Amino acid sequence: MGLPKRLKELEDRVAALEAKPAAVAGPACPICQAPMRTTAVTADPTFGDMGLQQHSLACTRCAHAETRQVDPNKAA
Repeated sequence: MGLPKRLKELEDRVAALEAKPAAVAGPACPICQAPMRTTAVTADPTFGDMGLQQHSLACTRCAHAETRQVDPNKAA
């Protein structure tokens, strides 16, 4: 394979990768709309036997934190 053809293939691959959407950062903070990060995952104290989890979330910008009930078996 010639160098110009290989260069073209690599440029096409880079363009395709750059065109893909960025990874989803996480749920938006209800206060400032910045992405929130998961700080802990535990079994739900009431419904943990049924597979439900509690996710503790913290905002990456403001001091907001919350806990959400999550069913990992359902698509987000």
